[in-house]
Amino acid sequence: MDINEFHISFNARHLDPVEIAQNFIYSKSFNVLIQNNHNVLLGARGCGKTTLMKMLTLSALYSWKGSQASKVRENMPFYAVYISTDIYWNVKNTKSYEQLKRFDNFPDIISKFSVATNIFISLCNTFEEIIALELRIDKGSSLENNLCEHLMTEWLLPKTVPTLEFIKEELKRRSDTFNRFVQGVIFNFKKGEDIDLSDKEYLFIDFKSSFELIISIFERIYKVDKKWAFCFDELELAPDWLRDELFLSLRSTSQKIIYKLSASPIVALSNKYPASVGNDLILIKMWESGDEIFSKKIISSILEKKFKQKIDLNDFFQSNNIYAKERGTYLEGSEFYSEVKSLITKDESFRNFLTRKNVNLENPIALDEKSKDILYRKIKPIVYFRNYFIDYV
Repeated sequence: MDINEFHISFNARHLDPVEIAQNFIYSKSFNVLIQNNHNVLLGARGCGKTTLMKMLTLSALYSWKGSQASKVRENMPFYAVYISTDIYWNVKNTKSYEQLKRFDNFPDIISKFSVATNIFISLCNTFEEIIALELRIDKGSSLENNLCEHLMTEWLLPKTVPTLEFIKEELKRRSDTFNRFVQGVIFNFKKGEDIDLSDKEYLFIDFKSSFELIISIFERIYKVDKKWAFCFDELELAPDWLRDELFLSLRSTSQKIIYKLSASPIVALSNKYPASVGNDLILIKMWESGDEIFSKKIISSILEKKFKQKIDLNDFFQSNNIYAKERGTYLEGSEFYSEVKSLITKDESFRNFLTRKNVNLENPIALDEKSKDILYRKIKPIVYFRNYFIDYV
């Protein structure tokens, strides 16, 4: 396997929640994320933001076999709706933007429709998970039929089989139909002409007010009462209007909705957003976790799955004397002491360097902690490498 294949295999963006759960390791950041708060999760690409966000879903939680899994499931204060940002939600990123921007606010209408459609599909996915994993009700029940009749009404969908599977299919079909309409606008409309959207009322459904209504309908039908976390992942790819709306929503007064937002550090809370860290939201900075044990657990988990046995990382990787920090590393008789003595005998530049540093060439030991820190720890790798190259190169 080359490095690109390896990266894709372990990149959470390309894995579904069930696959992610198989290698998931509980962390301090996840412990904060599962609390009943708005969160903004910041971190560079590849640091694990998507893994944490997908692990909030029921399909991931019920597939997770970790020691804390059952406790987390039992105490989870919300149902998570995972929404992955699509770069094409931002119409400015498309090749057709130059043609579309001739039509006033049409690019914004396209963008908002795309976002709303994806959110509605994600909400349906969460409904299916709740029904199957939490409520353990078979598909196609009268309750599901009742819910889907409401979805068709509120989302202005054509009549279809009243199941969540068919509702998602209709949402996708409408998106495909509208995309064809957009292509017709690009290639057939002339400058100065108006676009007739009178038969496309669904373009103006507000996703926030809609999902608050739909959630209340779902809770009434299925007799559940829990908060709902809308988890928007990779917001650095999102259009500006969506980021603005979501960050402003962190001051939301709704008692049912909380937001979990993830983004690259380039997207930060600015003065134009009234939400404040500590009061309205908890900020999770992935680069501040400092969880060395977490990294070791991930490596152990991967190795144990591959070799089908318990792995001691110290035995597997062994130690490297060049970077060892044990007591006595710099004392007379140590391996490093012998390396220094050996290099002194064959490297004139090294002897001159030590002389300038007032080191006793006959007994080159560190006399105090200061000399260890500012001299010996810095030159240790160089001593090993120079010894090797002088002897073998």
